[in-house]
Amino acid sequence: MAHHCFYLGRRYLFGLPWHNAVTLTAVTLPVSTLLLGLLGLARGFVSLGMEMRKWSVRSCSMNSSSSEKLKATSAKSGSCSCQEAGFAEDHSVLGSLTVMFVFWIFLRSLPSAPGHDGVRLFLPAFVFLSVLVGAGVQLGHSWVRDLFQKYAPVRSRKTVSAKKTWKQVTSYPEYGFSVLVCCFIAFELIWIHPTYLGYYSRIAGHPKGAYGLGFESTYWDDAMTPEVIQWINKQGSNKTILYAPTLDALRTLGYLRSDVRFSPDPRTCDLVVLSIRQSALDPSGIRWHIVNEIGPVFSLKTRDGVTLVAGYSGEAVRRLNATDFTNKRNL
Repeated sequence: MAHHCFYLGRRYLFGLPWHNAVTLTAVTLPVSTLLLGLLGLARGFVSLGMEMRKWSVRSCSMNSSSSEKLKATSAKSGSCSCQEAGFAEDHSVLGSLTVMFVFWIFLRSLPSAPGHDGVRLFLPAFVFLSVLVGAGVQLGHSWVRDLFQKYAPVRSRKTVSAKKTWKQVTSYPEYGFSVLVCCFIAFELIWIHPTYLGYYSRIAGHPKGAYGLGFESTYWDDAMTPEVIQWINKQGSNKTILYAPTLDALRTLGYLRSDVRFSPDPRTCDLVVLSIRQSALDPSGIRWHIVNEIGPVFSLKTRDGVTLVAGYSGEAVRRLNATDFTNKRNL
């Protein structure tokens, strides 16, 4: 089954342009996480190159054993000794994780890859990216420590108590660096709460900027918050609701009133509750006309004003001069 996708202001069927994986990763990660991930990725590529050189050196050593002349040359120059060549550190783990992250990004970039639901279909890439972020943090710690040791006042070394070594004192800025990064990420999570799937970073201008750039605002029932459920329950008993995609599960679990009924036909509904997901808004369908031609009686918005869920009066929908109300396919 082909799904529609909404990307950079255009509605696609199934696949997206090749750059979607890189773009979506860049705009859906907090800036601090993205920068540290790029730093770790660069370190991963360096580790991958070092590992490839190590294997080249090992291959050189193995081949030289079949030739006395090459063996003598290798012994003299030491160029085929991994340890003497500066490969004492094992780079295979970070290099392998870098390859796996790049593999998932490449896989999503293929024209045959499905592109719906934002980053959901290449979430495994973020498992490897989290390790690369850790590598970036480690490298950042090293830089902070070196800068502190270089520019810290000399007198501060003299005032260090006997119970604390200078190494312990220089670790404080490293802790501060980590705390600062964690605080920034925590602030972003608090800011977007509780609609986490609709998060876009400061690079995209948060949800409002992302909406202007043409990114999808919400997915599935992420925006069906307790506030929205409470509003629906307050509308009275025996109400008929049209909702996209569905509220059946919430009624079964007891969050919605048991007497709420659902109908796919807006002409028979008391309420029309829509998740404002741009890929589902077909210009030839009823939902597009409802969203663009009727003012909602209720809406759930992000902190910067992007509508995620909107409720419409059934009477207003019935007055709408839209064509083909019976076309369920375009609903």
